[in-house]
Amino acid sequence: MNKYVIDYEYGLADFYTEATDAKRVELEFRTAASCCFGIRKSLGDYKLLKTYSDVALPIPYRDRDATHFLSHNRDEILFRRLGDEVTDRDLSWWKLHDEHDDWCSCKEMGSPELTCSVHHFYVPEHDQKCDCLRR
Repeated sequence: MNKYVIDYEYGLADFYTEATDAKRVELEFRTAASCCFGIRKSLGDYKLLKTYSDVALPIPYRDRDATHFLSHNRDEILFRRLGDEVTDRDLSWWKLHDEHDDWCSCKEMGSPELTCSVHHFYVPEHDQKCDCLRR
């Protein structure tokens, strides 16, 4: 993965993605940030400060089949993006680990051996994407 240090006007964030194109990185960052309660209300200007190529995710988040990782103000969110297309209104980002330090325990999308207090995080059209409630 590539790690980007981003100034989003009201704070700094570390963002991990496979993307290398600057416009794609910004689009993916803004999409991930809009899924995070702590950052979406304070998202302002975007400025890419540093780039690190071929970086491993932090240890607790490795080997989870994640596509993105966002860290800011001690919040750490691990995502698996469903599908290949990313738009500024993309809602197909599944939180494997959320900003409340909970792990998704969905048998289809998360790690079934881990549990969280709410079992799932809000995902639009969840029942069409995952049949874990019917098991």
